[in-house]
Amino acid sequence: MLGTSHRIMGFASGAGLASFFGADVVGILTCSFVGSLGALAPDIDHRGSKVGRMFGPLSWLVSSLFKHRGFTHSLLMLLILAWTVDRYLSPHEMLGYAFIAGVASHILGDMLTKKKVMFLWPVPIYIGFPIMRTGSKMEMPIAVILSLLMVMAPYHEDVLSFYYHYAAPMWS
Repeated sequence: MLGTSHRIMGFASGAGLASFFGADVVGILTCSFVGSLGALAPDIDHRGSKVGRMFGPLSWLVSSLFKHRGFTHSLLMLLILAWTVDRYLSPHEMLGYAFIAGVASHILGDMLTKKKVMFLWPVPIYIGFPIMRTGSKMEMPIAVILSLLMVMAPYHEDVLSFYYHYAAPMWS
């Protein structure tokens, strides 16, 4: 996916996460912004990407160590980010999770392209559900539909039921 599609999905994932946890309007907008930043982060492994150009030396290092759509697009990366948020950002964990939601939306978006991602990195298998090419006419409608689903999903009774029965007790 292109950067604009990633930002739209990251914005929506941050909004969905914040609204799920009952944030006020300022919290929802802040998490949306942070989610859109997170949605750009995985492409630090691609020197030609927007984030790659912004953080040139870091992008050069990351892209030298890892293939594009490898480590930065993996489950391991999501787990490391979640551990980091839990360990170091406890007063601001909502923002950390909004960033992770943006990263996850990026990975999901790239899984829908023909190139797929190495989600189980370091296992060199590309995983995806290729329904479009990056930059195709289908990309923006798919990004918008997924964004709407991300914003609306927290209000679905199955999501709420799962949270209150399984996830909430773990945080108490």
